[in-house]
Amino acid sequence: MTGLYKKISLVLVGLLIAIFFSEVFLRFLGFPASSIYRVDEKTGLLTFKPDSSIYIRSECFSNVIKTNSLGFHSKEYNLEKTAGVFRIAVIGDSFIEASQVPIEKTFAYLLEKKLNNQTDKQYSYEVMPFGISSHGTYKSLFYLKAYALDFKPDLVIAAYSLNDLEDDFREMIQFNEYGQPVLEISLVEYKSVIQTVEAFFKKNLRKSVLVTTLRKEILQLKSKLEKKTINTPISDDPEKINQAWETEEKLLTSFNNIVKNSSSKFLLASLADARAYDFMGGTEEAKRLKLIADHSTFDYFDLMPVFIEKYVSEKSDFTWPCDGHWNETGNQWVAEALLDYLISSNLIKK
Repeated sequence: MTGLYKKISLVLVGLLIAIFFSEVFLRFLGFPASSIYRVDEKTGLLTFKPDSSIYIRSECFSNVIKTNSLGFHSKEYNLEKTAGVFRIAVIGDSFIEASQVPIEKTFAYLLEKKLNNQTDKQYSYEVMPFGISSHGTYKSLFYLKAYALDFKPDLVIAAYSLNDLEDDFREMIQFNEYGQPVLEISLVEYKSVIQTVEAFFKKNLRKSVLVTTLRKEILQLKSKLEKKTINTPISDDPEKINQAWETEEKLLTSFNNIVKNSSSKFLLASLADARAYDFMGGTEEAKRLKLIADHSTFDYFDLMPVFIEKYVSEKSDFTWPCDGHWNETGNQWVAEALLDYLISSNLIKK
Protein backbone atom coordinates (compact mmCIF):
# COMPACT_ATOMS: atom_id res chain seq x y z
CA MET A 1 0.00 0.00 0.00
CA THR A 2 2.91 2.30 0.74
CA GLY A 3 4.01 2.03 -2.89
CA LEU A 4 0.49 2.80 -4.09
CA TYR A 5 0.24 5.90 -1.87
CA LYS A 6 3.59 7.04 -3.17
CA LYS A 7 2.44 6.69 -6.78
CA ILE A 8 -0.80 8.54 -6.06
CA SER A 9 1.15 11.30 -4.31
CA LEU A 10 3.50 11.65 -7.26
CA VAL A 11 0.56 11.86 -9.67
CA LEU A 12 -1.13 14.54 -7.55
CA VAL A 13 2.08 16.54 -7.23
CA GLY A 14 2.62 16.29 -10.98
CA LEU A 15 -0.95 17.40 -11.61
CA LEU A 16 -0.58 20.41 -9.31
CA ILE A 17 2.68 21.40 -11.01
CA ALA A 18 1.01 21.12 -14.43
CA ILE A 19 -1.91 23.28 -13.29
CA PHE A 20 0.44 25.86 -11.80
CA PHE A 21 2.55 26.21 -14.95
CA SER A 22 -0.56 26.22 -17.16
CA GLU A 23 -1.94 29.11 -15.10
CA VAL A 24 1.34 31.03 -15.35
CA PHE A 25 1.62 30.39 -19.10
CA LEU A 26 -1.95 31.51 -19.83
CA ARG A 27 -1.48 34.68 -17.78
CA PHE A 28 1.76 35.37 -19.69
CA LEU A 29 -0.14 35.07 -22.98
CA GLY A 30 -2.67 37.58 -21.71
CA PHE A 31 -5.73 35.38 -21.26
CA PRO A 32 -8.02 37.31 -18.89
CA ALA A 33 -9.69 36.00 -15.78
CA SER A 34 -13.26 37.12 -15.18
CA SER A 35 -12.20 38.65 -11.87
CA ILE A 36 -10.97 41.84 -13.56
CA TYR A 37 -14.59 42.92 -13.09
CA ARG A 38 -16.49 42.93 -9.84
CA VAL A 39 -20.03 43.65 -8.70
CA ASP A 40 -20.20 46.97 -6.88
CA GLU A 41 -22.09 46.19 -3.67
CA LYS A 42 -23.40 49.76 -3.50
CA THR A 43 -24.97 49.73 -6.96
CA GLY A 44 -25.21 46.10 -8.09
CA LEU A 45 -23.38 47.02 -11.31
CA LEU A 46 -20.19 45.68 -12.84
CA THR A 47 -17.02 47.76 -12.71
CA PHE A 48 -13.32 47.03 -12.60
CA LYS A 49 -11.67 46.55 -9.23
CA PRO A 50 -11.26 50.05 -7.75
CA ASP A 51 -7.83 51.65 -7.38
CA SER A 52 -6.13 48.82 -9.25
CA SER A 53 -3.63 48.16 -12.01
CA ILE A 54 -4.80 45.30 -14.23
CA TYR A 55 -2.51 43.90 -16.92
CA ILE A 56 -4.17 42.66 -20.10
CA ARG A 57 -2.66 41.25 -23.26
CA SER A 58 -3.97 40.11 -26.64
CA GLU A 59 -2.51 39.11 -29.98
CA CYS A 60 -1.78 42.69 -31.01
CA PHE A 61 -1.62 44.85 -27.88
CA SER A 62 -0.91 44.87 -24.18
CA ASN A 63 -1.93 47.44 -21.62
CA VAL A 64 -2.26 48.17 -17.93
CA ILE A 65 -5.79 49.20 -16.99
CA LYS A 66 -5.57 51.73 -14.17
CA THR A 67 -8.80 52.31 -12.30
CA ASN A 68 -10.11 55.08 -10.08
CA SER A 69 -11.92 54.67 -6.76
CA LEU A 70 -15.19 53.81 -8.55
CA GLY A 71 -13.60 51.12 -10.68
CA PHE A 72 -13.52 52.85 -14.08
CA HIS A 73 -10.53 53.10 -16.42
CA SER A 74 -10.05 56.78 -15.70
CA LYS A 75 -8.20 59.21 -13.52
CA GLU A 76 -9.71 60.24 -10.19
CA TYR A 77 -12.26 63.05 -9.93
CA ASN A 78 -13.62 64.74 -6.81
CA LEU A 79 -17.31 64.23 -6.24
CA GLU A 80 -17.86 67.88 -5.37
CA LYS A 81 -17.67 70.20 -8.36
CA THR A 82 -15.88 73.49 -7.73
CA ALA A 83 -16.88 76.83 -9.22
CA GLY A 84 -15.69 77.46 -12.76
CA VAL A 85 -15.66 73.76 -13.74
CA PHE A 86 -17.60 72.42 -16.71
CA ARG A 87 -18.10 68.67 -16.43
CA ILE A 88 -18.74 66.21 -19.24
CA ALA A 89 -19.79 62.64 -18.43
CA VAL A 90 -19.38 60.02 -21.16
CA ILE A 91 -21.31 56.78 -20.75
CA GLY A 92 -21.07 53.65 -22.89
CA ASP A 93 -19.56 50.23 -23.46
CA SER A 94 -16.08 48.91 -24.24
CA PHE A 95 -15.22 51.82 -26.57
CA ILE A 96 -15.65 54.19 -23.63
CA GLU A 97 -13.95 51.73 -21.28
CA ALA A 98 -10.93 51.95 -23.64
CA SER A 99 -9.02 49.21 -21.85
CA GLN A 100 -6.77 48.74 -24.90
CA VAL A 101 -4.82 51.97 -24.33
CA PRO A 102 -3.33 53.81 -21.32
CA ILE A 103 -5.51 56.45 -19.65
CA GLU A 104 -3.36 59.23 -21.14
CA LYS A 105 -4.20 57.93 -24.65
CA THR A 106 -7.96 57.56 -24.17
CA PHE A 107 -10.20 60.00 -26.04
CA ALA A 108 -11.76 61.25 -22.77
CA TYR A 109 -8.36 62.24 -21.38
CA LEU A 110 -7.31 63.79 -24.72
CA LEU A 111 -10.58 65.71 -25.09
CA GLU A 112 -10.22 67.11 -21.59
CA LYS A 113 -6.67 68.20 -22.38
CA LYS A 114 -7.70 69.84 -25.66
CA LEU A 115 -10.58 71.70 -24.01
CA ASN A 116 -8.29 73.02 -21.29
CA ASN A 117 -5.66 74.08 -23.83
CA GLN A 118 -8.01 76.57 -25.47
CA THR A 119 -6.60 80.08 -25.16
CA ASP A 120 -9.94 81.89 -24.78
CA LYS A 121 -11.57 79.56 -22.25
CA GLN A 122 -13.20 80.80 -19.03
CA TYR A 123 -13.86 77.36 -17.54
CA SER A 124 -11.83 74.36 -16.49
CA TYR A 125 -13.07 71.16 -18.12
CA GLU A 126 -13.38 67.64 -16.78
CA VAL A 127 -14.28 64.76 -19.10
CA MET A 128 -15.29 61.75 -17.03
CA PRO A 129 -15.72 58.33 -18.70
CA PHE A 130 -18.12 55.78 -17.24
CA GLY A 131 -17.50 52.89 -19.59
CA ILE A 132 -17.83 49.17 -18.98
CA SER A 133 -17.73 46.51 -21.67
CA SER A 134 -20.72 44.62 -23.12
CA HIS A 135 -23.82 46.66 -22.52
CA GLY A 136 -26.17 48.87 -24.49
CA THR A 137 -28.29 51.96 -23.91
CA TYR A 138 -30.43 50.26 -21.25
CA LYS A 139 -27.50 49.40 -18.99
CA SER A 140 -25.97 52.83 -19.67
CA LEU A 141 -29.04 54.32 -17.99
CA PHE A 142 -28.13 52.42 -14.82
CA TYR A 143 -24.58 53.78 -14.89
CA LEU A 144 -25.96 57.27 -15.49
CA LYS A 145 -28.16 57.12 -12.39
CA ALA A 146 -25.77 55.15 -10.16
CA TYR A 147 -22.57 57.08 -10.88
CA ALA A 148 -22.53 59.92 -13.41
CA LEU A 149 -25.34 62.11 -12.07
CA ASP A 150 -23.69 62.22 -8.63
CA PHE A 151 -20.92 64.32 -10.19
CA LYS A 152 -23.44 66.92 -11.46
CA PRO A 153 -22.25 66.95 -15.09
CA ASP A 154 -23.09 69.93 -17.30
CA LEU A 155 -23.16 67.71 -20.36
CA VAL A 156 -23.83 63.98 -20.70
CA ILE A 157 -22.69 62.11 -23.81
CA ALA A 158 -24.35 58.76 -24.44
CA ALA A 159 -22.11 56.71 -26.70
CA TYR A 160 -23.98 54.44 -29.12
CA SER A 161 -22.15 51.39 -30.50
CA LEU A 162 -23.02 49.08 -33.38
CA ASN A 163 -24.19 46.24 -31.15
CA ASP A 164 -26.30 48.35 -28.77
CA LEU A 165 -29.54 47.73 -30.67
CA GLU A 166 -29.22 43.99 -30.31
CA ASP A 167 -27.95 44.18 -26.72
CA ASP A 168 -30.99 46.24 -25.72
CA PHE A 169 -33.42 44.02 -27.63
CA ARG A 170 -32.23 40.99 -25.65
CA GLU A 171 -32.62 42.71 -22.28
CA MET A 172 -35.70 41.96 -20.18
CA ILE A 173 -36.82 45.61 -20.09
CA GLN A 174 -40.00 46.66 -18.37
CA PHE A 175 -41.62 49.99 -19.25
CA ASN A 176 -44.10 51.83 -17.08
CA GLU A 177 -47.38 53.39 -18.27
CA TYR A 178 -45.49 56.46 -19.47
CA GLY A 179 -43.16 54.46 -21.69
CA GLN A 180 -40.20 54.90 -19.36
CA PRO A 181 -37.91 51.96 -18.52
CA VAL A 182 -38.10 50.65 -14.98
CA LEU A 183 -34.59 51.12 -13.58
CA GLU A 184 -34.31 48.96 -10.51
CA ILE A 185 -30.78 48.12 -9.41
CA SER A 186 -30.42 44.76 -7.66
CA LEU A 187 -28.16 45.26 -4.69
CA VAL A 188 -26.14 42.44 -3.17
CA GLU A 189 -28.38 40.62 -0.71
CA TYR A 190 -27.48 39.03 2.62
CA LYS A 191 -25.98 35.55 2.22
CA SER A 192 -26.19 32.59 4.55
CA VAL A 193 -23.01 30.90 5.80
CA ILE A 194 -23.30 28.20 3.13
CA GLN A 195 -23.88 30.82 0.41
CA THR A 196 -20.92 32.83 1.68
CA VAL A 197 -18.62 29.80 1.54
CA GLU A 198 -19.92 28.90 -1.92
CA ALA A 199 -19.40 32.48 -3.11
CA PHE A 200 -15.86 32.45 -1.69
CA PHE A 201 -14.88 29.37 -3.71
CA LYS A 202 -16.57 30.68 -6.87
CA LYS A 203 -14.84 34.03 -6.49
CA ASN A 204 -11.41 32.44 -6.12
CA LEU A 205 -11.98 29.96 -8.94
CA ARG A 206 -12.83 32.90 -11.20
CA LYS A 207 -9.39 34.32 -10.43
CA SER A 208 -7.90 31.35 -12.25
CA VAL A 209 -7.24 32.06 -15.92
CA LEU A 210 -7.06 28.31 -16.51
CA VAL A 211 -10.52 27.71 -15.04
CA THR A 212 -11.99 30.71 -16.89
CA THR A 213 -10.48 29.66 -20.22
CA LEU A 214 -11.58 26.04 -19.86
CA ARG A 215 -15.11 27.15 -18.94
CA LYS A 216 -15.36 29.32 -22.06
CA GLU A 217 -14.11 26.47 -24.26
CA ILE A 218 -16.61 24.03 -22.72
CA LEU A 219 -19.52 26.44 -23.22
CA GLN A 220 -18.52 27.03 -26.85
CA LEU A 221 -18.22 23.29 -27.47
CA LYS A 222 -21.60 22.70 -25.86
CA SER A 223 -23.14 25.34 -28.08
CA LYS A 224 -21.68 23.71 -31.21
CA LEU A 225 -22.84 20.24 -30.18
CA GLU A 226 -26.35 21.51 -29.59
CA LYS A 227 -26.18 23.36 -32.91
CA LYS A 228 -27.08 26.59 -31.22
CA THR A 229 -25.66 30.04 -31.81
CA ILE A 230 -25.05 32.62 -29.12
CA ASN A 231 -26.90 35.89 -29.69
CA THR A 232 -28.53 35.03 -33.02
CA PRO A 233 -28.62 38.26 -35.08
CA ILE A 234 -31.95 40.03 -35.51
CA SER A 235 -30.87 41.63 -38.81
CA ASP A 236 -32.77 39.11 -40.93
CA ASP A 237 -36.10 39.66 -39.19
CA PRO A 238 -37.79 42.99 -40.14
CA GLU A 239 -40.39 42.65 -37.40
CA LYS A 240 -37.74 42.20 -34.71
CA ILE A 241 -35.75 45.11 -36.13
CA ASN A 242 -38.76 47.43 -35.88
CA GLN A 243 -39.46 46.23 -32.34
CA ALA A 244 -35.82 46.82 -31.41
CA TRP A 245 -35.89 50.37 -32.74
CA GLU A 246 -39.12 51.12 -30.89
CA THR A 247 -37.40 50.00 -27.70
CA GLU A 248 -34.31 52.03 -28.54
CA GLU A 249 -36.33 55.18 -29.06
CA LYS A 250 -38.00 54.78 -25.66
CA LEU A 251 -34.61 54.26 -24.01
CA LEU A 252 -32.95 57.25 -25.68
CA THR A 253 -35.92 59.49 -24.99
CA SER A 254 -35.76 58.50 -21.32
CA PHE A 255 -32.00 59.10 -21.33
CA ASN A 256 -32.56 62.61 -22.64
CA ASN A 257 -35.34 63.33 -20.14
CA ILE A 258 -33.36 62.10 -17.12
CA VAL A 259 -30.36 64.20 -18.13
CA LYS A 260 -32.39 67.33 -18.79
CA ASN A 261 -34.28 66.92 -15.51
CA SER A 262 -30.89 67.06 -13.78
CA SER A 263 -30.24 70.43 -15.48
CA SER A 264 -27.67 68.98 -17.87
CA LYS A 265 -27.37 68.95 -21.64
CA PHE A 266 -27.61 65.67 -23.57
CA LEU A 267 -25.70 64.50 -26.62
CA LEU A 268 -26.06 61.16 -28.40
CA ALA A 269 -22.84 60.20 -30.19
CA SER A 270 -22.86 57.34 -32.67
CA LEU A 271 -19.41 55.75 -32.57
CA ALA A 272 -17.29 54.86 -35.58
CA ASP A 273 -16.03 51.31 -36.03
CA ALA A 274 -14.11 49.22 -38.57
CA ARG A 275 -16.83 49.71 -41.19
CA ALA A 276 -15.21 53.06 -41.92
CA TYR A 277 -12.45 51.13 -43.70
CA ASP A 278 -15.04 50.24 -46.36
CA PHE A 279 -15.89 53.90 -47.03
CA MET A 280 -19.60 53.50 -46.29
CA GLY A 281 -21.42 56.73 -47.02
CA GLY A 282 -23.95 56.29 -44.24
CA THR A 283 -25.33 53.59 -42.03
CA GLU A 284 -28.92 52.60 -41.34
CA GLU A 285 -28.28 53.08 -37.63
CA ALA A 286 -27.24 56.69 -38.19
CA LYS A 287 -30.42 57.45 -40.12
CA ARG A 288 -32.60 55.87 -37.45
CA LEU A 289 -30.76 57.61 -34.61
CA LYS A 290 -31.05 60.99 -36.38
CA LEU A 291 -34.82 60.52 -36.66
CA ILE A 292 -35.06 59.65 -32.95
CA ALA A 293 -32.92 62.67 -32.01
CA ASP A 294 -35.03 65.02 -34.15
CA HIS A 295 -38.26 63.60 -32.74
CA SER A 296 -37.09 63.88 -29.12
CA THR A 297 -35.22 67.16 -29.74
CA PHE A 298 -31.74 66.31 -28.54
CA ASP A 299 -28.34 66.71 -30.17
CA TYR A 300 -26.90 63.88 -32.27
CA PHE A 301 -23.40 63.46 -33.67
CA ASP A 302 -22.35 60.66 -36.02
CA LEU A 303 -18.60 59.94 -35.89
CA MET A 304 -18.56 57.58 -38.87
CA PRO A 305 -18.30 60.24 -41.66
CA VAL A 306 -15.44 61.90 -39.75
CA PHE A 307 -13.54 58.62 -39.52
CA ILE A 308 -14.11 57.84 -43.20
CA GLU A 309 -12.74 61.24 -44.19
CA LYS A 310 -9.75 60.88 -41.85
CA TYR A 311 -8.95 57.39 -43.09
CA VAL A 312 -9.15 58.42 -46.75
CA SER A 313 -6.80 61.36 -46.18
CA GLU A 314 -4.37 59.83 -43.68
CA LYS A 315 -4.49 56.10 -44.47
CA SER A 316 -3.88 55.31 -40.80
CA ASP A 317 -5.33 52.30 -39.04
CA PHE A 318 -7.53 53.45 -36.17
CA THR A 319 -8.53 50.08 -34.66
CA TRP A 320 -6.59 47.14 -33.32
CA PRO A 321 -6.61 44.36 -35.98
CA CYS A 322 -7.24 41.58 -33.44
CA ASP A 323 -9.70 43.49 -31.30
CA GLY A 324 -11.73 45.97 -33.34
CA HIS A 325 -11.56 48.72 -30.72
CA TRP A 326 -9.85 52.05 -31.21
CA ASN A 327 -6.10 52.18 -30.98
CA GLU A 328 -4.28 55.37 -30.00
CA THR A 329 -4.99 56.92 -33.41
CA GLY A 330 -8.70 56.16 -33.15
CA ASN A 331 -8.91 57.72 -29.70
CA GLN A 332 -7.10 60.79 -31.01
CA TRP A 333 -9.58 61.14 -33.89
CA VAL A 334 -12.55 60.89 -31.51
CA ALA A 335 -11.12 63.60 -29.25
CA GLU A 336 -10.52 65.95 -32.20
CA ALA A 337 -13.96 65.33 -33.71
CA LEU A 338 -15.80 65.80 -30.43
CA LEU A 339 -13.88 68.99 -29.66
CA ASP A 340 -14.91 70.51 -33.01
CA TYR A 341 -18.53 69.40 -32.60
CA LEU A 342 -18.93 70.59 -29.02
CA ILE A 343 -17.60 74.04 -29.91
CA SER A 344 -19.55 74.42 -33.17
CA SER A 345 -22.83 73.25 -31.61
CA ASN A 346 -22.43 75.45 -28.50
CA LEU A 347 -22.79 72.48 -26.16
CA ILE A 348 -19.98 73.71 -23.95
CA LYS A 349 -19.40 76.99 -22.21
CA LYS A 350 -16.20 78.74 -23.11
